[in-house]
Amino acid sequence: THEVSDTPSFLAYFTRYSVNPTINAFRGSLTVDAVLDDHANGSSRDHSGHHLKRVYVKSRRFLRWLELNRKPQTQAEFATFLEDALRDVLIPDHGSLMQLILNFKAFKNSTLQSSVDLANGDVAFNFMADSKSSGEARFPDHLTLRVPVFQDEPREWDIAARLRHRVDGNTGKLSFWYELVEIDDLVDAAFTQAVADLQAQLTGHTILRCP
Repeated sequence: THEVSDTPSFLAYFTRYSVNPTINAFRGSLTVDAVLDDHANGSSRDHSGHHLKRVYVKSRRFLRWLELNRKPQTQAEFATFLEDALRDVLIPDHGSLMQLILNFKAFKNSTLQSSVDLANGDVAFNFMADSKSSGEARFPDHLTLRVPVFQDEPREWDIAARLRHRVDGNTGKLSFWYELVEIDDLVDAAFTQAVADLQAQLTGHTILRCP
């Protein structure tokens, strides 16, 4: 088996070595497997079994969001995470999100005084640093991300992320996390599209879909 993780390499190898090929796409393993000399498809049994596998690896940007999905973080940790992943956020705009990050960092050692649910779904947090210093930070109820699902695939996908928070009853400190919405369906759609894109470049051959 010859394994590749990008489409140009798959196409080059397929073009050079394929004889009566059979091609299958497997959603469960996120792979496309081509039997380049399938005896059941007309090739000699003695020369059957030459496999070419295209592996669809999740992109680093996508994995970054998957790894912390539904995992609470401190206020400072969440602000740092958002700052590092700023390029992945489509909504809110980067200016608004950067202001939120700066406010969270400024009030990371402050005590939450109150929170107010706003009409647009946002939450306004009022922090008290000391008896003379206070401030507000507004927190949206969701983010819209735009990231490539697979490495070496240029297409980017929009992902909804619900934002959640919790206040520690003893310390008054906040923790934050996000919940990615319908992520399995998104991976299904991205894989289906990637296979369709590959199929469009395999003139005269059909990719069969498997579970």
